[in-house]
Amino acid sequence: MGIAGIFSAIVGFLALLLGARYLSLADNARFSLFWSVMFLAFGIVSGLAVETTRSTTAANSSKQSTSQKSSVSVLIIMVCSVGSVLVVLGGTLPAWHLAIPAFSDRDGWLVCLAIVIGAVGYAGQSVLVGALSGREAWSVYAAITFTEASVRMALLILAAVFGGGVIEFAFATVFAEYAWIVFLVLSPTVRASLKQRTDVPAEKFARRVGGAILGLGASSILLVGFPWLIGLTTPEVIVLGAAPLMLAISLTRAPLMVPISALYNVAVSYFTKRQQGMLHMLRFVLLALLIAGVLGGALAWAIGPWLLSLVRPDYELPGMTLAGLMLGAACIAMVTITGIICQSNAKYAHYLIGWLVAVAVAVGLLTTPFGLTTRTILALIVGPLCGMSVHLFFLLRQQTLTR
Repeated sequence: MGIAGIFSAIVGFLALLLGARYLSLADNARFSLFWSVMFLAFGIVSGLAVETTRSTTAANSSKQSTSQKSSVSVLIIMVCSVGSVLVVLGGTLPAWHLAIPAFSDRDGWLVCLAIVIGAVGYAGQSVLVGALSGREAWSVYAAITFTEASVRMALLILAAVFGGGVIEFAFATVFAEYAWIVFLVLSPTVRASLKQRTDVPAEKFARRVGGAILGLGASSILLVGFPWLIGLTTPEVIVLGAAPLMLAISLTRAPLMVPISALYNVAVSYFTKRQQGMLHMLRFVLLALLIAGVLGGALAWAIGPWLLSLVRPDYELPGMTLAGLMLGAACIAMVTITGIICQSNAKYAHYLIGWLVAVAVAVGLLTTPFGLTTRTILALIVGPLCGMSVHLFFLLRQQTLTR
C-alpha cells in the first residue's frame, strides 16, 4: 500500500517535470496552475474517502451490528456522490473559469471541462477506496492506486512525445481517474466492498461528509492549491515567469508529503480504532518532522540549486529560497498530521477551523507588499503553524475533558 502510494506521488512529480521539460516557461506556469486547481478539486472530493473509511471501519469494528434500516450502503453513497459532483461542478463551471487565471478564453473553458471530468471520476474512486480501507483490503486499494498512476504517466508521455500543449497535458492527466472502473468490473473484492454499510444513518453520514469536504477543501488550498493562490494574488506577468518557484514548492514537499499522502487513509483507519496514546505519538511525530525540515532545509540550501538546474538549466533559485520552502514543507506536514488526528476522532469542525486559520493567515501574507518569494515562504511557514496550534488546542482540550 505504501509503495503504491509513493509510486503515485512520484508519478505526480514526474508529470510536473515533464511539463518543465517539454513546455515553455509560460505554458509550464499555466500547467502548474491547472495541476493546482485540479488537485484542489480532488482534495475537496476526497472528503468522501475519509468519511467512508472512518464510517465503514467503525461499523466493521463495532461489536454491535448497525441497523440495516438506519445505515446506508457504500453503493448508494457512490451513485449519489458521482451524481452530486457532476451536477455541482458542471453547474458552477463559469465560476471555475473565472477562478483560473493566465489562460485564454478557449483554453480556460477546456481546462475547466478537464477538471470536471477528472473530479467526477475521482469521486467514484474516493468512495471505492474508502470502502476498501474500511474492509482493510489494502492489496486491491494499492492495485487501484498503482494502475491510476501508471495510466496517467503513460498518457502524459504520449502527450509529450507527440508535442502536446497545456490542453493535451490536462486531458491526459484526468482520464486516469477512471481506471478504477476496470477493478469494479473484474474484482469480486471491490464489488463486495460496495455492499458494506455505514455506522450511522444516511443523514448523519451526509453531514459528516460535508464537514470532511469543507475541511479537506480548506486544507487542499495549502496542500495542493498554493500555486493557484499565487496566481490569484500576483500579477499575471509575474505568474507566467514563476514556473521555477512553483516547481520548487512541489519538489521540496516530496520527501515529507509523499509518505504522508500515501498512507493518509491508512492513518485515519488506524487512529479510528486506536484512540489511546494518540497524543504521545503525536508529540514524537511532530518533533521528527521539525528535525527533518531543518535538516532538509540545510541540504536544500547546499545542493538544491544544482538539482533544480538538472531539470532545466534556466530554472534558477537561490539556496536560501529552497531552504525556506523545505521548512515550509515541514510545517505543512505537521498541520496535516494534527488534522489526521482530528479526523480520526470525527472532529471535523476542529479540523476545519484549524485549516481555515492556516489558509487565512497564508492568504493574508500573500497579499503583503513583499516580493513573491518572500511572501510565499512566509505564507508556507506561518500559516500552517497557526493552523497546527488551533488543532493542538482542540486536541488538548478534548483530552482534558475526557479525563
